[in-house]
Amino acid sequence: MEHGRQEYESVIDEWVRNERDRTALKRKYLDGICYERIAEELDISRRTVQNIVTRWKKVIEQKL
Repeated sequence: MEHGRQEYESVIDEWVRNERDRTALKRKYLDGICYERIAEELDISRRTVQNIVTRWKKVIEQKL
């Protein structure tokens, strides 16, 4: 089952308290932005963005 933008946004807003992580996840899941661009926007490493997405992916999928 495919979930819409609003569902992803609601889950991210409800469960992800860290603003940086929330922003990274929204840019990835809602806007489809690549890791490199997100890293540049947030002034963090590409690896950090990957870690954020990996860490939260299971939680987001479980809550949808």
